[in-house]
Amino acid sequence: MQDDSHIQMMVYAIGSAVIELAITDAFINRESIIELLEKNRRLTGNVIGKAVNRDAAKLIRTGKYEGRQ
Repeated sequence: MQDDSHIQMMVYAIGSAVIELAITDAFINRESIIELLEKNRRLTGNVIGKAVNRDAAKLIRTGKYEGRQ
Protein backbone atom coordinates (compact mmCIF):
# COMPACT_ATOMS: atom_id res chain seq x y z
CA MET A 1 0.00 0.00 0.00
CA GLN A 2 1.35 3.39 -0.93
CA ASP A 3 1.97 5.89 1.85
CA ASP A 4 -0.39 8.47 0.31
CA SER A 5 -3.33 6.10 0.25
CA HIS A 6 -2.57 5.00 3.83
CA ILE A 7 -2.63 8.64 4.95
CA GLN A 8 -5.90 9.22 3.10
CA MET A 9 -7.48 6.24 4.84
CA MET A 10 -6.20 7.50 8.22
CA VAL A 11 -7.77 10.92 7.59
CA TYR A 12 -11.02 9.20 6.62
CA ALA A 13 -10.93 7.07 9.82
CA ILE A 14 -10.32 10.14 12.00
CA GLY A 15 -13.06 12.11 10.26
CA SER A 16 -15.49 9.22 10.57
CA ALA A 17 -14.72 8.93 14.28
CA VAL A 18 -15.34 12.65 14.83
CA ILE A 19 -18.62 12.51 12.89
CA GLU A 20 -19.76 9.45 14.85
CA LEU A 21 -18.99 11.21 18.14
CA ALA A 22 -20.83 14.34 16.98
CA ILE A 23 -23.91 12.40 15.86
CA THR A 24 -24.15 10.66 19.23
CA ASP A 25 -23.67 13.97 21.10
CA ALA A 26 -20.55 12.54 22.75
CA PHE A 27 -17.83 14.82 24.09
CA ILE A 28 -15.24 15.26 21.34
CA ASN A 29 -11.66 15.43 22.52
CA ARG A 30 -8.39 13.69 21.78
CA GLU A 31 -9.07 10.80 24.16
CA SER A 32 -12.57 10.08 22.84
CA ILE A 33 -11.29 10.03 19.25
CA ILE A 34 -8.45 7.66 20.21
CA GLU A 35 -10.86 5.37 22.09
CA LEU A 36 -13.21 5.17 19.11
CA LEU A 37 -10.36 4.52 16.65
CA GLU A 38 -9.05 1.72 18.89
CA LYS A 39 -12.57 0.28 19.20
CA ASN A 40 -12.91 0.35 15.41
CA ARG A 41 -9.52 -1.36 15.10
CA ARG A 42 -10.69 -4.20 17.34
CA LEU A 43 -13.96 -4.57 15.39
CA THR A 44 -12.34 -4.45 11.95
CA GLY A 45 -11.78 -7.83 10.36
CA ASN A 46 -9.09 -6.97 7.82
CA VAL A 47 -5.41 -6.26 8.34
CA ILE A 48 -5.36 -2.99 6.38
CA GLY A 49 -8.27 -1.57 8.38
CA LYS A 50 -6.58 -2.56 11.63
CA ALA A 51 -3.34 -0.84 10.57
CA VAL A 52 -5.18 2.30 9.44
CA ASN A 53 -7.07 2.66 12.73
CA ARG A 54 -3.96 1.85 14.78
CA ASP A 55 -1.85 4.43 12.93
CA ALA A 56 -4.64 7.04 13.06
CA ALA A 57 -4.92 6.58 16.84
CA LYS A 58 -1.14 6.88 17.15
CA LEU A 59 -1.20 10.08 15.07
CA ILE A 60 -3.85 11.62 17.33
CA ARG A 61 -2.02 10.42 20.45
CA THR A 62 1.46 11.69 19.50
CA GLY A 63 0.86 14.27 16.78
CA LYS A 64 3.46 12.51 14.62
CA TYR A 65 3.25 10.24 11.59
CA GLU A 66 6.32 8.10 11.00
CA GLY A 67 5.16 6.47 7.79
CA ARG A 68 4.72 2.81 7.09
CA GLN A 69 7.23 0.47 8.67
